[in-house]
Amino acid sequence: MLFTPEINNYDTNSVYGIGCYANAIDAIFNTDKAYDSMDNEIDLGKKRVYVKAGGFQVNVDENGNPVQAFDSNDRIFYQVPGGDDNDKELVKESQSELRIDPISDAVQYNLNIVTSKVGLGHNYYKFKDGQVYVNTDNVISTNSDVYRKMKKQQNIITYAIINLVYAIAELIGITQPFSVSVFYDDTIIEDTEKIQKQAQTEYNMKLISKAQYYRDVYKMKDKEAIAFAKQMNTEIIQETITDGIEAAGDEE
Repeated sequence: MLFTPEINNYDTNSVYGIGCYANAIDAIFNTDKAYDSMDNEIDLGKKRVYVKAGGFQVNVDENGNPVQAFDSNDRIFYQVPGGDDNDKELVKESQSELRIDPISDAVQYNLNIVTSKVGLGHNYYKFKDGQVYVNTDNVISTNSDVYRKMKKQQNIITYAIINLVYAIAELIGITQPFSVSVFYDDTIIEDTEKIQKQAQTEYNMKLISKAQYYRDVYKMKDKEAIAFAKQMNTEIIQETITDGIEAAGDEE
């Protein structure tokens, strides 16, 4: 049976875990609320013109018909009490400064809480210019929260997959002993370009052998890396390319 590694703090007597989002529901709603406030801020921050009652006096057009000085249905204009012919400030303009940056900070703050609660760590997502980006500098680290979270999940999934394979083998009548290995794609947490440059630098400085370079960059096993290094040396010699041939002892 496959269990989730999250502790069930909703029902402590349950043998089952809970989803990774279970403890982040409130934070997700708060993030959505902070994002919605952006629209509310724009609506409330519209330009408004406050006109005192004296400013709404009826004028007369060239035909003698009464005409209002302002359209009473216009959303920009708002009538306020007071004002007469002697009032010098019948009209007052008001336009609030939009609080975009503080609201963006609030969205980022709540995003940090969400990602922290689901095991991705702080600053996994970055809210900038109205879009959400993945902060790769925080993801690409074997000491990051997302890496530890992933390993916890992989340990449980690996155990379940291996048991499932053995169960299927038994059902279909396989009696010979065999082993099961589960491999995961770790490219999400590795900067492959950075690893390659680092390995190339170390090889050029003669700090590592070719075989170690292949282990680091191509994730080869020990025997596979040594055999591949020897094969490359042979091909280089055959092509009469000078590239520094490693001794067998260097590879081992």
